[in-house]
Amino acid sequence: MSNDTAKPSLGHDLRRMAPVWAVVSVTALIVAFSMKSIGKSQLERAAYGNRSACEYAEVYLTVARQEMDKQREVAAKLRFESRELDKPSLGLLKGNKSLMKARADLQHAAALCPLNSEADKLLAVADWYLGDECSAIYHLGTAERRAGRHAEALIQYELVLEKCPGDQPSLVGKAVSLRELNRMDEAIALVNSHRDQIAASTEGKLAVGRALSMTTDTLAARRYLEEGLVENPSETAAVLDYSRVMKDADLEHEGADFLMGLGRGSIPTIPQVYHTASILYKESGDFTSEERALRDALRLFPNSAELCYDLGVNLYNQGKRAEAREFAKRSLDYDVNFFMQRVKETGVDPRA
Repeated sequence: MSNDTAKPSLGHDLRRMAPVWAVVSVTALIVAFSMKSIGKSQLERAAYGNRSACEYAEVYLTVARQEMDKQREVAAKLRFESRELDKPSLGLLKGNKSLMKARADLQHAAALCPLNSEADKLLAVADWYLGDECSAIYHLGTAERRAGRHAEALIQYELVLEKCPGDQPSLVGKAVSLRELNRMDEAIALVNSHRDQIAASTEGKLAVGRALSMTTDTLAARRYLEEGLVENPSETAAVLDYSRVMKDADLEHEGADFLMGLGRGSIPTIPQVYHTASILYKESGDFTSEERALRDALRLFPNSAELCYDLGVNLYNQGKRAEAREFAKRSLDYDVNFFMQRVKETGVDPRA
C-alpha cells in the first residue's frame, strides 16, 4: 500500500471522528439460544448479551462527555486568546487535572463495555490534548477495532509502532486485530516473538491467551486467559474464548468453577461471567450449579428477561415447577417478544 492510503494523519482521523460526544448505541441482545446443545452462539450470547456492563459504563461516559465538552472550549479559548488559531493542539492542555480525571473515567468505560467505541474516540482526543501522540493514535485504532473495522485499526497500530517502537498497548492491539482478521499465522508469530512484552499488562495477557486459543497450545492459552481474567473479569471477549477453550478440552465444569471464582475475587465481576458459567455447568450436566450461577447473574442484573427465562427452564428441568413459573412470568413481563421467541426456539415453556 502507498503511504497516502495506509498512513492517514492523526488530524485527518480526528476530523473524521469529530462528533465523538454523540451518544453511541450499544449492541442489542443476541438471539438464538438453543436448549438442545451448548454451542458457539450460546456462549457468545452469554458473553455479549447482557447489557448491564454497558449500562455501568454509561455512568462514566456521561460524566466524561460533559468534561470533554468543557475542555474543548478551554482549548478553543486558549487558541483564540493567543491569536494562534493554527497552533497545534498536541499537548495544548498538558497537565490539566480535570482532563486527566475525565481520561480515567473513559478508561473505566472502555474496560466495562468493549462493544462501545465512543470511550476510545474520546480517549484519543484527551491524549492528544495531553501531549501523548502515540497513545492518541493507539486509541484511534482501538476505536476502529471496537467498531469492527479491524483493517483500519491495524493501520493505526502499525503507525504507532513506527513512531514508538515496542509500544506495548499497540503490540496488543495489533495481535488482536490480526486475530480478528483471521491472519492467525501473523498473530501467532507476533505473540511468540513478543510474548513477554505483550503479556506485561492485563490486556496483553488476554491478547496472548486469545491468540493461543486458536492454536493447539491450549494449556498456555488457558494459563494466560486465567491470569488476565483474574485481573479483569469484565473482558467479555476473553470470557468467551476461555469458555471455548475449556469446552473444547471437555473441561466445562472446571471452567465454570473458575468463572464462578472470579465473583469471589477482589475485583467486581459482571453478569456475563456468571451466565457463561451457567452454560458450561449445563453442558457438564450439573443443573444445581447451573441454577446457582444463574441466580448470581440475576443478583447483578435482576431485570434480564433472558436470565429469568434460563433460570425458569433450569428449575422446570429440575422439577421445581412452581418456582419455574414465577421466573417465566418475570421474563414474560420484562420482554414478551423475547420470551415467546425463546419458547418457539427451544420448545420449552417454563409456565407449563
